[in-house]
Amino acid sequence: MTQKTGATAAGQWIQAGVCYRAYVPAPLPPALQFDANTDALIQAAVLRAQTALSALSASALPDVNPAGHLRREAAASVLLDAGDRALQQDSQSQIDAVVDATDYGVERMQRLPLSLRLLCELHAELMRGQPGSGEFRRHQTWSGPVGSAPATADYVPVPPGKLPELLGDWERYLHAEDQTHDFIRLALLHAQFDSLQPFAQGSERLNRLLIHLILIDRGWIAAPQLIVSEAIAAQGETYATRLRAVRNAADWSGWLLFFLQLLADAATASGVSSDTSAPPSP
Repeated sequence: MTQKTGATAAGQWIQAGVCYRAYVPAPLPPALQFDANTDALIQAAVLRAQTALSALSASALPDVNPAGHLRREAAASVLLDAGDRALQQDSQSQIDAVVDATDYGVERMQRLPLSLRLLCELHAELMRGQPGSGEFRRHQTWSGPVGSAPATADYVPVPPGKLPELLGDWERYLHAEDQTHDFIRLALLHAQFDSLQPFAQGSERLNRLLIHLILIDRGWIAAPQLIVSEAIAAQGETYATRLRAVRNAADWSGWLLFFLQLLADAATASGVSSDTSAPPSP
């Protein structure tokens, strides 16, 4: 595959090896300056997501076990990684690991704020028994077809030597006190984490888990009841295209509009699932 070149407002492709380039994202937050029409579309998308998530929280029924939603989310998340040979082990144990890691994160956040330390703990739960579990990567990784190398890969993330600084920036932005709406911040954090690929394997799975934990931390949902991985799977190609457009063209507006609609769709579908899961009224 032809390697990307050049730089955008979102980051730059640097020469990382003799025959390949790696992507180094710019620190968060980006300068989000949109025309009036785009800004109005984004604000409307924020409102739709906010309405859907508020309705999901309000529809939570005491007779509906949230563990059912979490297990369904875990199964969908594992299925999204089915093409990753490094993660092709017993799917049931992987689903159990997602459930356990999510529960661990919810409980752990009562004593430890979301942080790089907690990310490593969560990754250790997710990838238990796997090489490098719970540790930020120390070697160059890449994504692509089986047998690909960095020079032919679909994507080569930031070299490991640059990870500590960029992860520190990611953590600072996670806790930054400014006027950014929680959903906009979540969208930016998700895209940045995807670009960084901070672990040797399992970064995408952890990134999806973080959607739940960040929304819980900000008070938008009380439990991991959002079935977001099914929404991502339903629009997988668009999801990947929008992330590539951020890296290659700094198209933040396209990503924000897509991610906000993704949140709204996932919340709406999760709410319907709760309704249909409830026992009939006497």
